[in-house]
Amino acid sequence: MKPVILISMNVAPVGGIGADLLKCIRKLCEQGREIHVVYGFMDPDTLAAIPGCRVNWHRVYMPKRPPLFAQLVLWVAASIQVRAISRITKHATIFCYERLPLGDYVIGYAPSSLWKKARKNMALSPWSKIPFRFWLNCMDVVLRKYYRGQCVMYAQRDKACFIREGGEENKVIRVIIPTDTHRFSPSFGKKNRNYITIIGGAKHKGIDIALKAWSNISSRHTDITLRVVTHSRAVKRLVSTSDCQQVEIANFIPNVEVYYHSSSLVLMPSIYETWGNVLLESLACGVPVIASTEVPSSEIITKPSLGKVIKHDVNELAAAIDDALDMDMSDTVMDQRHAHVKKFISENDDLVSWISNV
Repeated sequence: MKPVILISMNVAPVGGIGADLLKCIRKLCEQGREIHVVYGFMDPDTLAAIPGCRVNWHRVYMPKRPPLFAQLVLWVAASIQVRAISRITKHATIFCYERLPLGDYVIGYAPSSLWKKARKNMALSPWSKIPFRFWLNCMDVVLRKYYRGQCVMYAQRDKACFIREGGEENKVIRVIIPTDTHRFSPSFGKKNRNYITIIGGAKHKGIDIALKAWSNISSRHTDITLRVVTHSRAVKRLVSTSDCQQVEIANFIPNVEVYYHSSSLVLMPSIYETWGNVLLESLACGVPVIASTEVPSSEIITKPSLGKVIKHDVNELAAAIDDALDMDMSDTVMDQRHAHVKKFISENDDLVSWISNV
């Protein structure tokens, strides 16, 4: 089988693009593929998360900020590194996990106009970080009109927008991000589920309205604590300066399923998501989810026992939490939620299976 070159700014066992990359690396290693990874930053726990995987790591030295400069440096440095690898490793397939016109496939691309639209819908300024937004718009044009490879998207919403803005349908491949249903499975017989959990390293995950909603109703649920899982100093500051009671901050950990197993509910009231891994992971652990309409993976919530899809609204979220805390958390119902996730994954093309067949 062909060698592969994977390009990503970040490699990490938890959170977003880096974690999706590791899922693919594990599968490619199982096939015995020759793997080269061009990256900017690696989390210290990364290698422990892929034991036994033989990977050729190629670091490019770059800044993290400002984002525009970081992307420019990555584009140039990764292009040089890929050419060097390609001189030795012939006929490699190249996958880029960044919004850059590199290689044969751009993974996880979503038109930037969707982010702008989401902010406008929330009455937020769509013009924050103007230079970087200009850069994203330029990359949209390049990927739509001049990029010769294909864009791999996670949401039907993204594909429709790409075509509406002038992109060719045959340049799009739609897959979902799979969840490891062996790792993420219910913890049966667990009685003390005293947490509502929200996971996010950025404010756009809806942590602000979660705090406001919980502040409105926490007095009615004195045995429950809202747990905010984050590594962001800005989010931690937001939590510590709020007047919300019964709230605690927790750090990201590699075995995040521990948080699901002690939760009776998970929240995803995000302003915008490209997919939403947390939703599938939570349901696979048997825990219902309240998600906003801006979370593409919320398409899996097709019946009340799985949770609820709401608008990004404080009062609607508060009412949904009140209702959801009375939901059935018996072993039977948790197992049904787990089975629903397995069925959903089996019925859709997923990123890991797709990349292993390219």
